[in-house]
Amino acid sequence: MSSPSLPSSSSPAPGHFAWLDWIRFLASFLVVIAHTRYSHFAPYAQLEVPGKGPAMDALFLLPAFANEAVMIFFVLSGYLVGGRCIERLLLGTFDAKSYALDRVTRIWIPLIPAVVLTWIAELICGDPPAIRNGLENLLALQEFVAKPMTHNAPLWTLSYEIWFYVLAFGVGLVITGKKPAVKTFAMLLTCVGMATFIRLNSLNLFIWMMGALAYLVPGRKGAWWQLAIGLGAIFGGTVLSALATELSTFAPGTLPFPVPPRKPSLALLGMGFALSLPVIVASFPVSGLWSRVERLGTRLAAFSYSLYLTHWPLLYLWSHFEGSRKHERVDLGTIGLYGVKVVVCVAFSWLFYLAFEKHTPQVRRWLSRKFLAKGKVG
Repeated sequence: MSSPSLPSSSSPAPGHFAWLDWIRFLASFLVVIAHTRYSHFAPYAQLEVPGKGPAMDALFLLPAFANEAVMIFFVLSGYLVGGRCIERLLLGTFDAKSYALDRVTRIWIPLIPAVVLTWIAELICGDPPAIRNGLENLLALQEFVAKPMTHNAPLWTLSYEIWFYVLAFGVGLVITGKKPAVKTFAMLLTCVGMATFIRLNSLNLFIWMMGALAYLVPGRKGAWWQLAIGLGAIFGGTVLSALATELSTFAPGTLPFPVPPRKPSLALLGMGFALSLPVIVASFPVSGLWSRVERLGTRLAAFSYSLYLTHWPLLYLWSHFEGSRKHERVDLGTIGLYGVKVVVCVAFSWLFYLAFEKHTPQVRRWLSRKFLAKGKVG
């Protein structure tokens, strides 16, 4: 029996996909500048500025796409995690224990200290630490039967990520499990995972699955028509999504044409990015300059998860000491302070990465030697 047709690595380094690290970092950075703008400046209509021209519109519209950036995250997660799971299942190399260890260490080694950081920030600001809510978020109950942490609201996405991984684990174990009891357990776990999306937003599961399926599409360098269609869908979905919310400079109901609901717009964005991915990863850099640019993205992406986890508590602390009133005046001073806040968030997240996330491979290897007979993490 011949092996299934699967995409080969398009990058010189095995397991590395060209340009995806840059996309991962930029998506995380876009979330940070959006949340910083929200905590720093007053709403657009309340700004004191001599004239709201195109430059001011760009300043406030560009960092407005935090939720759209999260959709990019979900597609990437589907591609890199879900797609690889499908590949290993088709090749008969899926190892449920290794997969579980890989995902548990990836998620919780940075997440646990991020929740503790949020509790510390709450103590400093004189708020009672949300201990129970933090534990609920660690157990991926937010958006399901609990709320995200008030002072670390971006943790809402972690519930989705964890349940995506649970579903992939359950399906993989149903297919590869040898004992009837194991298969029964896996089936029940998969059913529970699917049932969570009765409460969770099933659109996000759809977008994640689009990313997983894109992994099976062979990358073709120079397939510009495919890339053009994908980028067009991304642009269209992003614009329509922005027009359907209060995040843009236009208020819903004031446009001279009807705007579709936001969910189809986000679905269009996700499908466009999934369509673009095979072309992007096939376009690995060939010149020395572009190779260095691509490697820089890898360094930045290394702490993008830490950046996502820590920026909200930092902005909460800053707002506490600066005062809760947001800036209504837009000038060089307030714009400069906005930039300083973004830089501080990035710098702190890098230190946080060095303290915690960077050690994930070592912890994973130690746990693998201690608990996995094969000593191998897939």
